[in-house]
Amino acid sequence: MTDANLMLADPVLERRFEPNPLLLTSRRGALEAQLEQLKERLLEPILNSVESAALAQELRRVANEAAALAWFTVCPILVLPTLLEEKVRSALEWWERQESIRHRETGGSETAQTAASA
Repeated sequence: MTDANLMLADPVLERRFEPNPLLLTSRRGALEAQLEQLKERLLEPILNSVESAALAQELRRVANEAAALAWFTVCPILVLPTLLEEKVRSALEWWERQESIRHRETGGSETAQTAASA
């Protein structure tokens, strides 16, 4: 037997190159569906507490991003809740800062208009 034949006959090497069961199409499809269901279940109460359609859209975007990032981990179902929480918290903080800036700009122009008309 040649070295190449010995390597192919080595059970340790054969096991090392077996396909990862998590990456098989049928298994992956089921995991993707479970991950999507979990994302929607976690996101629903958050979206129900939001009045702004634009904010809801932003939260959906970050939830999709969290799900995509979770998929690249060893156990996406376990990682998603924490990752989603972090992404949503960050998006809400960003949104509040933007609203504060918008309010200041609007308030500043109203004050200037009031002063100009007086």
